[in-house]
Amino acid sequence: MKLNVIVTLCLPLLLFKVSSVLADPQVDQLFSAEPIENRAILMEFLAQDCEVGETPEALDNAIQLGQSVVPILHAIQEDGPPTDTVLAIKKSIEKRWQARQQYLEQNAAQTFSASFTAKALNVSESDYALRQEKAAVKKFQERAALLLERIE
Repeated sequence: MKLNVIVTLCLPLLLFKVSSVLADPQVDQLFSAEPIENRAILMEFLAQDCEVGETPEALDNAIQLGQSVVPILHAIQEDGPPTDTVLAIKKSIEKRWQARQQYLEQNAAQTFSASFTAKALNVSESDYALRQEKAAVKKFQERAALLLERIE
């Protein structure tokens, strides 16, 4: 009985850990085949937070890459960012989780109601990480679509 409970509780976390590091090989292949300067320009645009500080230069520079990045953008739009980016997202999420938990445990009473704090503390790390990763990947996919629209 205990083994079933452990498997039930741990399986979503294990699946998240495995799925979060698996990117489509086509994305990685296309991305690594592009010159490093082009990759940097592309990632500068794709990784920007459009709500917090988008720079028009990043879009202009990415548009200038032209047709050479269209296959990469289609792959990212379909399958998400390259593996290295997914790993960086995962590390960032882990740090944010730790900061979030520390804040909720130490300072939340000054900002939030007790019921909101309790609800926030009940969110599991795997649920939080999965939701955050999905949002980050979706942002990359949306930015790829935006750039494709401007290039094509």
